Amino acid sequence: MKDRKHIAILGGGLAGTFLALNLCRRGHQVTMMDDRNPNSASRAAAGLYNVITGRFGAKSWMAETLLKEINSFFFHDEWPDLNKYIHPEVIYRPFKTIEEYNKWTVRSADPEYAHLVEFSEKPIYPNLIENPFGGIKILPCGWVETRAFVDAAHEFMESKYPFHFIPYRIAYDQIDLANKTISRDATFIRFDHIVFAQGHFLTENPFFPKIKVIPNKGEILLIETDGWKLPFTLSKKIYMVHRTKNRYVVGSNYQNRFEHPNPSPEGREEIEFHLQKAIRQAYKVVDHWAGIRPTTPNRRPIIGTHAKYQHAHVLGGFGTKGILLGPYFSGLLADRIEGSSPDIPEEAKLDRFL
Repeated sequence: MKDRKHIAILGGGLAGTFLALNLCRRGHQVTMMDDRNPNSASRAAAGLYNVITGRFGAKSWMAETLLKEINSFFFHDEWPDLNKYIHPEVIYRPFKTIEEYNKWTVRSADPEYAHLVEFSEKPIYPNLIENPFGGIKILPCGWVETRAFVDAAHEFMESKYPFHFIPYRIAYDQIDLANKTISRDATFIRFDHIVFAQGHFLTENPFFPKIKVIPNKGEILLIETDGWKLPFTLSKKIYMVHRTKNRYVVGSNYQNRFEHPNPSPEGREEIEFHLQKAIRQAYKVVDHWAGIRPTTPNRRPIIGTHAKYQHAHVLGGFGTKGILLGPYFSGLLADRIEGSSPDIPEEAKLDRFL
């Protein structure tokens, strides 16, 4: 094991939690500070991970590498009690047009896609969902109970590792990068490394002023049905994730410009508009919430180290793909903190903002 280091992590969402688990497992001491903002993406998200996304159904960047790390990380034998929050599940994506059907007839046989999808040439569950042209089943996918996972991971780390959680948002003037200290309540927290994993609040970080993080609001509904159930997650402009009995999480929309972080009537209306085009059954809305995602101009994460202070790092910009990206990229930053030089993809480097 490398020499034990003390790492301070500002931000207790998915990025910070994945990093903390990686570092604790390697024997390091972690102090995490976070106010558990209910509008953070990690606490509001449905937690999907999916490798065929976007308007045209393209394979995600680094799909195979990221999927391999997801399986290794989430089902690590050091934290088996966290497995119950992970739900591998097929995602069904209906074709919108006959042209899309024809495209996937060819693409589904392509070795680049064949191991990821299953082609369905006929409609399935036509009494429940609108899919006249069939669709594709995306196989290595699923969802994570993000809020429950994050909270359980913090409790687990406090019980097993040298990990301390402070439910408090640190102000920037409390941080002295030069002397590696954080002042709090007339005392000092001393660290060997500090990581800013603050989600969309990275836009306010004075230590990395050139970072471009775009706050992106998404709204989510919880609906209740009269007993009908889909044996997969549905992705048809919006997604439907089955949670308990006759309840589904449904979302989401994308708002780069918004006046407040709370759910809105317009957001609900937009989601329901697409939901009613996707399903053929009645439902009722029982809850409605919103979260703010940290996106970037090139839709790639941010991982890097301060130009002057080599003990100060940033991890974030996961956008809508926190579950898919987090395990792999938090592992790369853990490697860097331990003194190695991991091969960070050019598209994800902090250097692109400098």
